[in-house]
Formats: sequence, structure tokens, C-alpha cells
Amino acid sequence: MKDIESLLPVSGISKDFNDWGTVLLKGALTKDFISPLRDKIVSILIDKNIIDDSSRKWKAHNTYISETSEEYSDIYKEIFTLPELHHLKMSSVISKLGADLLDSPVFVHPNITFRISCPVQEGRNFTTRSHQDFITIQGDRNTTTLWFPLFDTTIENGVLSVAKNSYKNGILDLVFENCGTKLKDEDLLDWHAGNLRAGDIIAFNSLTAHRAMPNISNKVRVSIDLRLQKVKTPISESAVVPFPAFYKNWKDVFPCHKQRSEFLYSTDLVDIIPHSEEYDQARIGIVFSEAKKNNIDTLEYLRKISKYHSIPKIANEAKSLLDEIESKVL
Repeated sequence: MKDIESLLPVSGISKDFNDWGTVLLKGALTKDFISPLRDKIVSILIDKNIIDDSSRKWKAHNTYISETSEEYSDIYKEIFTLPELHHLKMSSVISKLGADLLDSPVFVHPNITFRISCPVQEGRNFTTRSHQDFITIQGDRNTTTLWFPLFDTTIENGVLSVAKNSYKNGILDLVFENCGTKLKDEDLLDWHAGNLRAGDIIAFNSLTAHRAMPNISNKVRVSIDLRLQKVKTPISESAVVPFPAFYKNWKDVFPCHKQRSEFLYSTDLVDIIPHSEEYDQARIGIVFSEAKKNNIDTLEYLRKISKYHSIPKIANEAKSLLDEIESKVL
């Protein structure tokens, strides 16, 4: 694996990003930009007994948050409604970075993704495997993600790894991997990773292969994904609504009209298109095939699909397979 710093722009941000499908932007965000959100998330994770409150070093308690647990749902909803989170997408700093990368005015997606990575435990290594975001977000293939940690993050702490030039190969084949899927030929890709400071950003194309490193430290890693794209390009309808498993619409997220006025904006700058289930169903089909062999490594993925998938038929099939495996194996 190569050092992430070899992805620092050499010939210009836009040119290198277009050539490689990813770049590292050192110190792109200031401490003042990150701190308000980081401090709020720290308080929430202390309150939920996820991190130790005896220091501000993000040391984890001996616990693991499953994405299918009620605890995770509560944390997700509490963080997702933070004004400090949604201030990010409204910032001219983000719009300027996006414009520099894509050499165009940009539309910042209203949805924001955040990830809480706890240290792995025996039998509980649900580290995000290699994948491409386009399968999930769809829309314009040049949609770009800005990924950044909220505090200094190391390889041992579960930093992001990206594969230079991988976006040029289009949609890559998947195979089953513990708890889900991974890219079939991931070992052939040009992977880059390295320690990052709070304020560093890894930008990557929606077709760029990427994965998390296992968090083998004793600290929680929290990161943010902001997505943006050129104006007047297609965007999936799923990218402009909040997570349907938790919210019916943005009014559920922001009951207060003042907040809706502050954090929601027109989608007239992009062309909203239907979300295709083709790619997602192919990925789920791989896991379902393994589940029909009573593979217990599919259990966590089945729990996630049965709880969160927006199509009842798929959610119900996942629940049926889950019940069958648990009755036979556990």
C-alpha cells in the first residue's frame, strides 16, 4: 500500500483529481470549522457511554455499536439533527473546495453521512469493505465525496484507503466477504492510505474504489462524508431526502420552520432522476445466495437489510433468511 501523501496534487487540484479520481487536500478545513461539530458529537458519545469522559482523546469503552441496534439508531438521529452538522453543507468553504475540484459551480447534497467506527472485537469486525459509492448514490458518475475525520486519525485507528485510477474501470465486480461484499479484484488496485490530521480531506469520485482500514486502536474514529456534483447534472431522488428508515421527510428532521429555512435549499440546480434498484439488488443477491447456504457470516448484513431497506419485499426476504439461519445454526 502506498502513502496517502502521494495523492497530494502536483499539476493542480482539478487536473490531478480528474486524472486519478482522488486527491488528498492537506489542511483544507480549519480547527474552527470542525470544532463545533466535533465537540457536540463528543458530548453525545460520552452521554451514550461510547467514549471515556476522563479525557478528550476519544478513548473507547469496551463496547461495540451495531448499526442494527436501537442504540445506534438513537445516536444516529441525535447527531443527524445537529445544526452544526448541517452548517457544513451550507458553508462557502465546501462549495469553494468543490468548485476547485470539479472546475465548475457545484451542488452540495443535502444529505450528510457520518460514521462511527469502534475498535474491532473478536467476532465483531464489521469494517467497511472495498466498494464504490455509485452503487448506492447513483446519479452523476462524477459525483464527488469529501471524506474527513473529525480528529487526528491513524491507519491503526481505521483511516480511509482509496485506490488511485480505479474509477477508470467503471463498475467493478463484487464477491461475498465477511458480513457483506467486497470488490472481486481489490488486490489488483493501487491502494493508498496514511495518517491524517483533523482538517485533511480525501476527495474521491463516486466510482473510485475505497475501504476503511480496521480500527485496531483503542479509540473511536468519527468521520464525515459530504457529497457534491456539478450543477445541471443528474442526481438520484434518494440523494435529496433523509434516511427513509428514520425519517419520512425533512420536516421530520427539522420540525422547526426556522431550521428548515436555514438548512434546506432548492434542488433546481440539478436534474432529479429515479433511483435504480438494479445495482443494489445485485449486491444483495450475492449475500442472499450465501445466506441460503446457512452462512452465519451473513447475519449482520441480513439484520441491516431487514431493518433498513426501503423495499418491503427485499426487507422481508432478508428477515426470512435471517430467521431460518438463526433457527438452524444458533
